[in-house]
Amino acid sequence: MSTVTLTQTDNGSAAIAIEGKVVYGTDFYLARLNHFVLPIVDGTEKVYDQGPSKLYGLILMKDISISDKNTWLDWLEDDIIFGKNRFTISALSGVNWGLGDNTAVTNCRFNGGKSSKDVFEFAAPGIYTASFKYMAVFPWI
Repeated sequence: MSTVTLTQTDNGSAAIAIEGKVVYGTDFYLARLNHFVLPIVDGTEKVYDQGPSKLYGLILMKDISISDKNTWLDWLEDDIIFGKNRFTISALSGVNWGLGDNTAVTNCRFNGGKSSKDVFEFAAPGIYTASFKYMAVFPWI
């Protein structure tokens, strides 16, 4: 079992720790903003690269207890979705959230829409799985 710690970074520092198994499928990808190539009259190309990179990620967890699910759901709805607050995903050994193994990702936002509808799925009595989407903007990647 792994413990994933999510900490609100706006308007206080409410933190929750969720225990479960981080499973295969937890993934991320980068998208570059304001990055384009423009052909010039002399036949060359000019590359414009003034934008930041956006990190999109997905945390997949299974074997989450009903109490951890309810804690996560309350935090997610009250502080993150409706409060529009950012959060930090703490470093976890052996897991790459998008910035390298055992590296925390800061200033994340929930990327699953305007509700928590598809975050949790019932797996067995008292056990849930989670599919948690996040994104963060980094000017240095």
